Amino acid sequence: MAGSAEPPRFKVGGQWTAFQSNRSTATFHLKQDDNGTLTGDGEQPTASATTSSGGTLRGRVEGGRVEGNSFVVTIDWDPIGPDVGPRGEYSGTFNPEGRLTGLAYDINNPGSQAFWFSGGSFPRA
Repeated sequence: MAGSAEPPRFKVGGQWTAFQSNRSTATFHLKQDDNGTLTGDGEQPTASATTSSGGTLRGRVEGGRVEGNSFVVTIDWDPIGPDVGPRGEYSGTFNPEGRLTGLAYDINNPGSQAFWFSGGSFPRA
């Protein structure tokens, strides 16, 4: 049917970590419904990160989606000092084994980007 979303092929719900090319990591606590919509799983925070300098960020899942072999989630990270916190968009694709790779960038500062990959594979939906 034209215009309809492709059902998700993989399940990403639960806690898992993305390893970034800038030596930072992001850990997500996600809930995925049958349509592929992603939300936080109720844990507080719904995301945490360790920066390359050893700092820690906490954030919340704004929303996201798994559609077919595609993944995207947006995280609203807490502010660092007086500045507005980063808003990270993590988009990626699944390989045939269910591992995710992609690009993350700060919506508030699009020049801040990193490649990332999941620490493991995900089960098929």
